[in-house]
Amino acid sequence: MTSILIIILLIGTEFKENIPYRKGDTSAEVEIKLSGCKLAIKKGIKNSILSACISYDKERISPNMEYKREKGVCRIRLSSEQKNNSIFGEDSAVVYLAPHIPLSLRIYTSSESRIDLSGIKVGKLHLVLGIGNTFLSIDESNPITCEEIRIYGNIARLNTKGLGYLNFERFYFDLNAGIATLDMTGVYNGRSDAEIKMGIATLTLILPPETGIRLKTNGVLYTSAEGLIRKDNWYTSKNFGRTDGELLMHIYGGLGTLKIMYKK
Repeated sequence: MTSILIIILLIGTEFKENIPYRKGDTSAEVEIKLSGCKLAIKKGIKNSILSACISYDKERISPNMEYKREKGVCRIRLSSEQKNNSIFGEDSAVVYLAPHIPLSLRIYTSSESRIDLSGIKVGKLHLVLGIGNTFLSIDESNPITCEEIRIYGNIARLNTKGLGYLNFERFYFDLNAGIATLDMTGVYNGRSDAEIKMGIATLTLILPPETGIRLKTNGVLYTSAEGLIRKDNWYTSKNFGRTDGELLMHIYGGLGTLKIMYKK
């Protein structure tokens, strides 16, 4: 009997919620803040703005979803209250987002997060990195313009793929301490601006070969740059000024190291 009870405790509870798409919904503002959860985010289906499935131990966390509609905008907050850190169970959440209406996203990551924004209309993205591993990817062009991307972290590990596919106008990245790979490859049209700040961090910057690049570094302890022409603290690609899209970057560093390279 004891062994059966332990198995039941390990299985835990399921939290399932779905916000259906309604005629008149023109966009959505989504905040996801799931403490103590492994998180996966991916493209959903057209008849749902957001659906979530959370497997959890009720002694560890308590999930909650709130939403309201106002003038065509659906505002959603998916969150959890972390009660305690238990060695039993592995809480996890899968969140599906609508592919057909513009979304403004604010996401807080936790222990391990895998965020795939392929096929989603991203108007804004704010990503707050927790202590853990985060993987952010996109492998097809965002059909709308992303006004801005903001990524913040204190002590974190971040790996990305295809950030250029988000079709962003402005990109801000601030990592106080940790390790990050920013893969800026993708499709650029017009000018995109990026500002990167790093403290005691190791940053690898992967550049898109088909896009004109011009970047400046300030205060970085050590910089290694491949395939760029350097003059003082400015680095310029050979094709700058001759491409449809351009990426202009300013990088501010503390006691960090920066490696700049093209995708091989």
